[in-house]
Amino acid sequence: MPDANSTRARYEYDPPIRLDDLDDVGAGSSYDPSTVTTDEGTRGGGWPTAGTKPTESDADVTPENREQLVEALETAEKGDVIFVPGRATIDLTGVHDQGVAAPNVTLASDRGTGSEGAELVVRDSMYMRDEEIRRVFNVTEPGFRLTGLRLVGPQSTHNEWVSYEENRPMSGIEVNADRVEIDNVVGRGWGHTPINIGRAGFVERAHVHHCDLVDNPQDALGYGVSMRHAEPLIQRCYFDNNRHSIAGSGHEDCSFIACHNLFGPHGVLHAIDMHCRNSDDGTSKQGGRRVSVHHNEMLFTTDRISGRPQEAIKLRGVPTEGARIVDNRFHHPSDRFDTTGPGRDGDAVLLEVPEGDAPSFEAAGIEVRDNVSDDDPNDALGPLGGRS
Repeated sequence: MPDANSTRARYEYDPPIRLDDLDDVGAGSSYDPSTVTTDEGTRGGGWPTAGTKPTESDADVTPENREQLVEALETAEKGDVIFVPGRATIDLTGVHDQGVAAPNVTLASDRGTGSEGAELVVRDSMYMRDEEIRRVFNVTEPGFRLTGLRLVGPQSTHNEWVSYEENRPMSGIEVNADRVEIDNVVGRGWGHTPINIGRAGFVERAHVHHCDLVDNPQDALGYGVSMRHAEPLIQRCYFDNNRHSIAGSGHEDCSFIACHNLFGPHGVLHAIDMHCRNSDDGTSKQGGRRVSVHHNEMLFTTDRISGRPQEAIKLRGVPTEGARIVDNRFHHPSDRFDTTGPGRDGDAVLLEVPEGDAPSFEAAGIEVRDNVSDDDPNDALGPLGGRS
């Protein structure tokens, strides 16, 4: 059985004991891409899954410094493999909006047995203007794959929000293209999020899986994966110490599927979040289009900053096509486990709407069933598709 702590020693918190029991969750030595499937209760199929681990022998180019990496991305041809050796640490401080020149390009390293994977690091955020969130990578070509690397930003601790100019939040990679796969990646230290999907327009079939998305706890932002106009599949990831681990914008074309993930105990606010569109001005009760959360385990029960009981899943509006919250294991005490809704602050699942009382789950088209509540996060075996 792998020791989670041995490959995650640089995280803000030691991984939970539970992660050692799960040999197919997160980024690390146990990751076997040949076993990845996307038929675990998902809708429609067609999610990109390469099924292989690129190696240095597969590479068209092997950059080991900043200049070589930028050149490789800007001159890439369709189908190229850009492989950064695991021994490399590349400082990308100051790089902004770095694109890739062609479709179906893979940017890879060798995270796994014997290697932590190359580190792409930003040591200081850039100056902010006009509330624009800066991103290191901006992927606009379809079929891109990011695999086996560590994306490390400069903001791994919780900071009180002041302003965009003062806090200078950044994103690691912004996905604005279809059929993008991000797997076996570590994303930590980003004031906004390591992975941002569909900010510039609707993105189809983004697939985020077998990643460690931790230590992104910036006040007001701080996500593991965020999406605006997209419906990504997020599966078999390990999340911890984020403000929200998964967050949707609430727009009419915003949905997500989150399944077979492990959420650690060190969250700041609710782990899974769907905004209400225009919730800031109270003009809408719409909370995205569709939300599917199934076969996850939620160790998170308490806001680590305030110490108050904290909901694991919060829908801040009613999804237009409903929601499914089924077959999950929560570690909230039994008196915080409401199956009829709308719930209350600190319950495992909470539905809110602006300016008024929220309906029951049934009336809102939200299916909440076959979930398990357990008070002891260390002894309980979670569902996670039966893999443990």
